[in-house]
Amino acid sequence: MLAATERRFDLIAVDVPSPLTLGEAYLHTREFYALCRARLNPGGVLAIQLSGPLGAPTRTPARLVASLRAEFSEVMVADSETAERAFAYAADALPFTAEALRATAVAGERRLLVLAGPELDARIAGAIPLTLDDLDLVLRRGAERLHERYL
Repeated sequence: MLAATERRFDLIAVDVPSPLTLGEAYLHTREFYALCRARLNPGGVLAIQLSGPLGAPTRTPARLVASLRAEFSEVMVADSETAERAFAYAADALPFTAEALRATAVAGERRLLVLAGPELDARIAGAIPLTLDDLDLVLRRGAERLHERYL
């Protein structure tokens, strides 16, 4: 839909499965995030769930954040123990602070880690953005799933 319209949005929310197939993987690439950025109004935000908690730089969430950091000036990640996954917010200039994001946590949130700026960059150091020319993560994740289920 985004590629077929010139409309602009204040918020684009992406909640898609992990990049286990090539079709799903496209929705996690630097190129897709560039398309999202092109469709945001000034002050607009891209929100995306990261398919798990932020961890090692070779794992999906860190790779997705690296892709976002390659396209957006500001990226903030909320890593929720309650939700058992992390969420990223990206914009040219985020219209909220880490403190404001923490203040919106649901009652009972056991641990909400909010990362941005140099602290986030340090956490994803070594993570390689997903691109249309480099979808190695899809092959690795597919092999892991086959091994877990059948071997």
